[in-house]
Amino acid sequence: MLIVCNGMARSGSTLQYNLVRSLVERRGLGYGHGSFSGHQLGENLELIFEFAQDTEFHIIKTHDWLDWIADLVRNGQASLLYSYRDIRDVSVSLRQMFGHDDDSLTKALDKAIDVYYRVLGLEGSFIQRYEDLTHDLQQSVVDLGSCLDIAVTENEARVISIEFSIDAIAKRVGKKSMKTRVGNVLLKLLSRMEVPYLARVMGVPQEWRQRVAVSLKGYNFNDQFYPGHISETHGASVWRDKLSKDEARKLTDRYGNWLRDAGYDQI
Repeated sequence: MLIVCNGMARSGSTLQYNLVRSLVERRGLGYGHGSFSGHQLGENLELIFEFAQDTEFHIIKTHDWLDWIADLVRNGQASLLYSYRDIRDVSVSLRQMFGHDDDSLTKALDKAIDVYYRVLGLEGSFIQRYEDLTHDLQQSVVDLGSCLDIAVTENEARVISIEFSIDAIAKRVGKKSMKTRVGNVLLKLLSRMEVPYLARVMGVPQEWRQRVAVSLKGYNFNDQFYPGHISETHGASVWRDKLSKDEARKLTDRYGNWLRDAGYDQI
């Protein structure tokens, strides 16, 4: 069985992935396989279809919508888990984390809204609002287990919720800061020595090169968290403080219908 965590960027999808991964792996029911772009999924079709046909759970994370994954969900070979958040907070977080300019940010937000409605119309998907997901992690573990027909014990839910509380994640990510600084220095040295160019010439697969780069930066392939993943506000809604009145108005006007549909205030 394939489990796809397909939430909005900066909206708890990595948290959702880890709650499910931890539950499944603790039970010996399957494995988490990390994050895939749409392109990477396309390059690994055979493997993904093997996951879907297996009796064990195989959890992956992606922000891309793919029609063939939706078909697997409709056919009962996959479950799709989704989390969403006030699009104005998504905007603030994306700009802070990845330095989007206005055009790239608008494209990213439009894509996120498009995927939201596609998921909403897909029978067999399990949707969690970010604020609900993070407010009561213990209950969220129970709810996620229930959607996969796993009866979660109170102790299991408590242990997993403690392991992946925002404070616990922030502490783990913070410990990587020295590794990240050293890794960035090594990356600069390797770049000056033209190692990335030589690796390409020698035919080293792009995925391997990327894994080396992000590992040096402190990215954890097991839990998918990276330095700076947790914002200074620990996930609180900050758009009213971080956006100018004009920015807030433009976003509210552009995504007003979605805000209403998703149950968010427009003021």
